[in-house]
Amino acid sequence: MSVRLHTLDEAAETFACSRRTVERWIAAGELATVRVGRTVRVSTTALDRFIVAHETTTGEPPPAVRKPLSRPAAARAPRVPAEPARPGRVVRMWDRA
Repeated sequence: MSVRLHTLDEAAETFACSRRTVERWIAAGELATVRVGRTVRVSTTALDRFIVAHETTTGEPPPAVRKPLSRPAAARAPRVPAEPARPGRVVRMWDRA
């Protein structure tokens, strides 16, 4: 049984994306890898499974899997105004008793 193993650069070329994108897919567990010594390789079978898993029939992009970067304004905790600075003596840490 002969299995073709691709480098990350070859996998990136297959998908017409950057090597970093392939590394993100691997870190997210979406693309399986094989370790050969200190190198990381991707099998042709793993590439085919990735393509099938991300295939769409309607031509629409797959649904987003990322979490939104921030919560909507309504879901955020209300901001509490900070106390105004009081004029007067500055209390240093070593002045406290």
